[in-house]
Amino acid sequence: MVELKELYRWSNTTKFKAKYVGPLIEEQFVGMVMPDKPTSPKQRYYLTDNGKALLANMTRDPNTSDLAEKVNHMIGTLSEEEKRIALDLMNPLALSH
Repeated sequence: MVELKELYRWSNTTKFKAKYVGPLIEEQFVGMVMPDKPTSPKQRYYLTDNGKALLANMTRDPNTSDLAEKVNHMIGTLSEEEKRIALDLMNPLALSH
């Protein structure tokens, strides 16, 4: 996550997490490995099934499932920069850092 924060020129980790990571966790697209220790320096994130569906939805045509409708609604509320950051955050390689 450090690399993503630097890439998007965010110096404040708390604000970065609140703006990008928090909403992904709240919508159950991303999960925490240690949910009982959210501020641990050893905290890691992983894609949930919803996150995998969102990522797949962004890379191909959506199907007509309820999840796709929810994903499309969420995506529609994001700015282009927020979409780019969300996709970067959900990249499995980025989440392991």
